[in-house]
Amino acid sequence: MATISQEMTDEALVEALRADPQNPGLHSLLYQRYSKLIYAFFRYKGLEKENAEDLMHEVFFKFLTKSQEFRGESAVKTYLYVIANNKFLDWVRSAGVSRVSLTLPEEMDSLIDGLSAEISTPETAELAAELKRCVRRIFARYARDNQLCSEIIVLGLLMDAKLKQVASVIDKSHGATREYLRRCRAKLKPLLAPCRQLQGTG
Repeated sequence: MATISQEMTDEALVEALRADPQNPGLHSLLYQRYSKLIYAFFRYKGLEKENAEDLMHEVFFKFLTKSQEFRGESAVKTYLYVIANNKFLDWVRSAGVSRVSLTLPEEMDSLIDGLSAEISTPETAELAAELKRCVRRIFARYARDNQLCSEIIVLGLLMDAKLKQVASVIDKSHGATREYLRRCRAKLKPLLAPCRQLQGTG
């Protein structure tokens, strides 16, 4: 039986789950590590809290019952995202929803942090908070108008997906995905200009 600790790498955690798939301690560690992230994804996709929580639990149940199928070709969080995205698409079809409204819940602060870090490193806590508010506001508007682009940026910054996994999720070739990502980034950059000006970075 594996020794369970917060310091376990994802690789060690998955190996332990394969050897002992019913271990509640391993289940708990996986849940602690990624439940907020998967919940944030569903909230980002516009689901109400109750639906987001239900689907989040389904994602972990699916992963834990199919952990033997995980081959380590992507990060665990990326693999969980793929399950979550499939669950979301199933929910959209079953609910008869034709369009969802993307939101940016507080649980997605790591995404906002990542975008903010690309602009500058604020010298004070007040400036950092102001920058994050600016980035959050602009990215929310960008996401509403550019759903696929925002999805790709979420995959890269929040889910640590590599270009190969992004291409698989959006069903495009590797080269087409690279070019599409370049255009998405180019479209977002000028929109963030007001945030750069807040920091005096031009």
